Amino acid sequence: MNTKIFYFLRPTLIGVLILISLSGCTVYSVLPTTLGEVKHYVLGQEQSFSYSLEQVITATVIDLDRLGFTIHRIEHFNQKGMIQAGFGSTSIDLFVETITPGLTKTTCKVLRHKGLRDYASEQELFHRVRETLKQRPNKSWKQLTKQMVSIHQSPDEASSVIGYIGEGGKAKLAQEEGAWGKIVLMDNHFGYVPMDRLKPVKLFKQKTAAAQLLDDPF
Repeated sequence: MNTKIFYFLRPTLIGVLILISLSGCTVYSVLPTTLGEVKHYVLGQEQSFSYSLEQVITATVIDLDRLGFTIHRIEHFNQKGMIQAGFGSTSIDLFVETITPGLTKTTCKVLRHKGLRDYASEQELFHRVRETLKQRPNKSWKQLTKQMVSIHQSPDEASSVIGYIGEGGKAKLAQEEGAWGKIVLMDNHFGYVPMDRLKPVKLFKQKTAAAQLLDDPF
């Protein structure tokens, strides 16, 4: 099976965006020294929220949008979910998992230039999400994802939506099925997006770091 990497296309959006950094001060990364710090460094910092998985994802997307981040990818199925976002040289990977219907475990990694972890920004994001959850935001998924491409559970517009791909998002294409592309999701699951919303990415002999990660993204 040939592997192809695709960018996602979205309608042109014209406007002015004020970009705000996640942390208002300079943060210096340090190497982990204890077993707990090593775990956080490798897996990301963890927090649990006494809210449903969908509420946590919604609050996180709202806060990242407020901070000027571009949401590259959202997935939400099988009691798990993920969010990938970027702002300049900063990237965020956030994974959520349902522990009980009202308790959600969240793991977050904020990476700055050259892959350095930013612990302070991870803690700040958790704090913002917790405060937003207390306010019980009423924004709908339709509002939050209006500029994103829907990922369907099957190659049918009427099938359930299990995720979204935004500007700058990439995905590994498993195969084409008519007008649909079958893409690889978290935990080696699959979803479908219209092929006319995909743009192939050229892979050279010397692969870029992004292409190498996409060969085995999860």
